[in-house]
Amino acid sequence: MKYRGVILYDGPSLVDGRPIVVIATFETANPKTGPMIQTWILVRDLDPVQASVQGLDYSICANCALRWHHGGACYVILFQAPLAVWKSYQAGNYRDFDQAIDGPVFARAKLRMGAYGDPAAVPFEVWAPLLDLVRDHTGYTHQFSEPFYDPRFSQVCMISADTQAKADQAKAAGARYFRIATEEIPELGPDEMECPNRPIGETCVECMQCSGSGKPGPDIVNRKHGSRASRFLNNSR
Repeated sequence: MKYRGVILYDGPSLVDGRPIVVIATFETANPKTGPMIQTWILVRDLDPVQASVQGLDYSICANCALRWHHGGACYVILFQAPLAVWKSYQAGNYRDFDQAIDGPVFARAKLRMGAYGDPAAVPFEVWAPLLDLVRDHTGYTHQFSEPFYDPRFSQVCMISADTQAKADQAKAAGARYFRIATEEIPELGPDEMECPNRPIGETCVECMQCSGSGKPGPDIVNRKHGSRASRFLNNSR
């Protein structure tokens, strides 16, 4: 049987201790990221749509203001890829990560930490060996101010800043951030760069700037986007 992905973690969420899983999938049609290994952080025993409706996505997203449960602007369409990955997991279509088999696959690839879900909901020790394997990675976390937050994530993930105040807080702590601009053409600060995807069509796999403060580089600004972008102003203050 050919597996299209592997299980990286099956255990308690660092947010609230409830069971979650992390699935890595090897193939993607995502035109923004390009060909990266995608990782999906999911509530283990409830599909993503119902988890969101019931507020149990807290286990993987904590207090992120963009959650659908709060009427937020998250661009991830839960009933598409996240639901398909969860159903495939429940059907037994993913096996556990095997270093001998999967190590070379990861070593040739670039990794997206958290195509859905927050990487900081997962023990850092799950990510560390993968980050040592891959050619490069991207990652984002909203959990910078949460009590469970492991500060090592600031080295490998951009701090997702929904407001300028949160961006300033991350900057003061020496962390690189990724902030959302509500205006169509963002006004950039001296250390900021606009995400090059929309202006010039550059993919994440080509850019690879969003790798946390462990990599020198600018803070990144992107215009609000996705099918729920209009909700951003009212749900991120």
